[in-house]
Amino acid sequence: MSTSIIIFNSTHQELKTEKHLQENNIEFEVVPLPEEISAGCGLAIEANVSDVPAIKDIIKRNHVTIKAIM
Repeated sequence: MSTSIIIFNSTHQELKTEKHLQENNIEFEVVPLPEEISAGCGLAIEANVSDVPAIKDIIKRNHVTIKAIM
């Protein structure tokens, strides 16, 4: 399974995303931010790359601020 990592500037935005992904039955895992990546939040969300289009839509509809999706 190929995965993507969603990176956040704040824990608040990460928690908000968790809530919306759960509501939309998107499978994901909260993971520590990889050391080579710098961001304001030490957590990231790892999800199946095939779910990225749906995740982007959920993020946009719910006005979530992210740093990047890798």
